Amino acid sequence: MARELVQRELRGKIGVISGEAEETLLQIKIPKKTTTYTPIPYKLIIDSIKEELAWRKFELIETDYRTSNNGNRVVGLYKFLPEAELILREKDRLIRTIAFRSSHDKTMSFGIFSGANVFVCANGVYSSEVSYTKRHMSNVDEMVKEKIHEQLNLMEIFFLELQTFRSSLKEVILSKKASSQILGLLIFEEEILTSTQINIIKDHRRFSEYFSDNSAWSLYNNVTEALKRTNPILYHQHHMKLHKVFQEIILGE
Repeated sequence: MARELVQRELRGKIGVISGEAEETLLQIKIPKKTTTYTPIPYKLIIDSIKEELAWRKFELIETDYRTSNNGNRVVGLYKFLPEAELILREKDRLIRTIAFRSSHDKTMSFGIFSGANVFVCANGVYSSEVSYTKRHMSNVDEMVKEKIHEQLNLMEIFFLELQTFRSSLKEVILSKKASSQILGLLIFEEEILTSTQINIIKDHRRFSEYFSDNSAWSLYNNVTEALKRTNPILYHQHHMKLHKVFQEIILGE
């Protein structure tokens, strides 16, 4: 029952990719194997993640897939909880995520990374580097399962770090000038925001039910809301740049 309540609340807040959409993703044509390249079927990655989560007795709450180039590039995100946390109701709490990136057009090698989503809005928070393979080799089945297993072994360390990160940002109140300077840094130096995303940030700061105050945590979530519109090939890289800026500029780490 608790699992259904969590799912219902998430569906009310975010655009959830249905199981039918996952099936559509799985039907995308797989390129032919060559002497130097072995394609990784999306089904292999998806099934391996779900099997590993089930083996560890995590409850899978939602899946979300971001695609480009007609589905030939994809980032898949899986939101899950230990059973004991299903009854928690704090709106801006973090829930665990694991995500993968891959492609069928050779633009992205397979990679896996873990982090967290804010429960109320599904904004991503990531601090782990991608565990990836430089090229798709012949023993893809073993490689995919090994990378997923390794990343989930490390996940709890990253998750505890992100919880501390969240608590620290909530205590920092930013002036309008400081917020503008941080956004300017993200636009002109880090180059992770487009003009369209800036407008999303403005609207989110004005109308968000949970992230309209002047805390650094709210600004972080304003930006991650905009990063949902990032091309899959840059998704993790841009989140990592954002995380580093807030660590260095605001927390002095």
